[in-house]
Amino acid sequence: MGKNPNRGRSRMVAAVATAAACLVPLCAPSAASAAPAAALAPHVPGRIIVSFKPSANTADRIGSFRRHGTSQHRSLGTRDVHTEVITLPAGTTVEQAIAAYRADPTVRSAEPDYILTRAAVADDTFYRIGYMWGMEGDASVPSNPFGSGAAEAWAAGYTGSSNVVVGVIDEGIDIAHPDLAANIWVNPGETAANGIDDDDNGFIDDVNGWDFLNADNTVYDGVVSGVLDPDVDAHGTHVAGTIGAIGGNNRGVAGVNWSVKMISAKFLDSTTGGSTTDAISAINYLVDLKVNRGVNLVAINNSWGGTSFSQSMLDAINSAGDADILFVAAAGNSNINHDVTADFPSNYQCTNGGSRSWDCVVSVAATDMTGNRAGFSDYGATTIDIGAPGDVIVSTIPDSAYGAASGTSMAAPHVTGAVALCSSINPTLTAADIRAAIMSTTAAETSLAGKTVTGGRLDIGAMFSACLPPGSVAPPGMPAAPTTAAGDRAMTVSWTSPVTNGGAITDYVVKMATTKTGTYPAVAAGTCATHPLTTTSCTATGLTPGVRYWFKVTAANSAGSGPTSPVSMNRKAVASPSAPATIASLGSKRIIGNRTFTWTLAANNGTRIIRYEYRWKAHSSATFSAWTATALSRRVTLGALTKGVAYDIEVRGVNAVGNGVTKAATITH
Repeated sequence: MGKNPNRGRSRMVAAVATAAACLVPLCAPSAASAAPAAALAPHVPGRIIVSFKPSANTADRIGSFRRHGTSQHRSLGTRDVHTEVITLPAGTTVEQAIAAYRADPTVRSAEPDYILTRAAVADDTFYRIGYMWGMEGDASVPSNPFGSGAAEAWAAGYTGSSNVVVGVIDEGIDIAHPDLAANIWVNPGETAANGIDDDDNGFIDDVNGWDFLNADNTVYDGVVSGVLDPDVDAHGTHVAGTIGAIGGNNRGVAGVNWSVKMISAKFLDSTTGGSTTDAISAINYLVDLKVNRGVNLVAINNSWGGTSFSQSMLDAINSAGDADILFVAAAGNSNINHDVTADFPSNYQCTNGGSRSWDCVVSVAATDMTGNRAGFSDYGATTIDIGAPGDVIVSTIPDSAYGAASGTSMAAPHVTGAVALCSSINPTLTAADIRAAIMSTTAAETSLAGKTVTGGRLDIGAMFSACLPPGSVAPPGMPAAPTTAAGDRAMTVSWTSPVTNGGAITDYVVKMATTKTGTYPAVAAGTCATHPLTTTSCTATGLTPGVRYWFKVTAANSAGSGPTSPVSMNRKAVASPSAPATIASLGSKRIIGNRTFTWTLAANNGTRIIRYEYRWKAHSSATFSAWTATALSRRVTLGALTKGVAYDIEVRGVNAVGNGVTKAATITH
């Protein structure tokens, strides 16, 4: 072969995390928070957050509430800062309230109660905490405009298909990794461990692929006699995770495809690399599976290089192109110009000597999280096609672990994943169609202009629309995780409208459960039970105080129902307070006309009572006084009473969801 085929394609595995524990920096969430956007991002309806200036005293704050007609508010309890969550009166919009409070001289800030959601994304650990920047897009949460945009395709409901298969020519893959196992290809033509070549392809018991390095069917060799060697097959396992780690399973990472099938074609070891012959054998093995065994193989990932030109390898690659398979190749990590100094396989032109109108090789440079070409990445204005995230990429590594690595090895599988995702969206597309969809939708990047054929980087968020049949209507995308607000034995459930995919939303189905895992039946009472439901907020009623509830939402259009949203945060159902059990009189001072009343605690029914209120009148009068608050005191002294006159007094507790049941008493002074 002449050169190490693994030269420079991946830089390192920088950190490891097991299922039980993980190491800095992967487990250290960022302390930084994004500043609120100028335009209103998704937010809780009917509520704003107001912070007062340090100079504003209690009287100033009360005056502000009165000026703006605010009757319901509660402190967030922020130390040394008076910050209030304000419930808006009916008919007042969030925009109106913010404008009014911002104009108030006592107010420091007023803003929406922004929805901090996973709005239509993976719930996997490293994605949630923002370490998978390579999957993010400018419209995803978390967001990075320089990521691949895969999360935007997920939000539209496109997460891959188990009917689509890709080959990984690399080191082996840890096929038992919990984030990979379900997406590992199983040869339908083989019976495991029977020692027979059941499908007659020349490989005995090639159940998950083949190890061309060691000439056996064991595609993962990281554990020998129970002892783990974490360096063995780490590279191949990392590559596989970017293509197809299982998404939405609340653990680890997510690949570009949450559902896909990956075939391990191992030919590299972790120290010396592999041979051209083994690489060619791996290519041919995969091509045979498609041509002669009916496997729907759409792409081969090749995160290796550093070879001299080999006609035999080019022939094998051309055979892949003839079989309608895209050959995705890492550019290399030596910061060299391939237009001047050729490097293979990324420099191969898979056009059968020009007889085919399209090139089956897609060569990939690496970009960093600011969108720039990574300093180590090779380039070439006529030889390197596209850029993709390749710097500090978190993915799967052996032994149920996760790690970060950098290199064009990490960039290529983003593109391979995009090929598989495009094919899952529209199975009728040819390899040439998919290549055109990827190349024509790149995001322009200054650092790639004149350095790659497209002058841009992979943009799956734009690509997936190009993969759809013209004028097609697909089921709507995945709504974001809903938010909830507790009411009196009720929950208000709110969500953002998902991508419509060409058809207007005709109905939402809101589902509810009292445990996070398990079945989620549709809400049976309240406006959330209405069908068709076309608003993005509704109320579930008949809830039990003290019980926690979780919610999910599914949207439908003329093409059918889309994927179910991630689950909401749990929230406990509450009710208005019960009435105090008794009201007692402590006697009177008839000369001055005073009488003191006390009452027992009211049951808060799931939330804290924030004040008690009372009102009173002469028994003979038809009209009570206005309700008066006592904060949390359970006693009040009434004055100016007349001896011998009967008086009525009523008391109630108030919590966050409203006024409680009234307790009444009548006494004669």
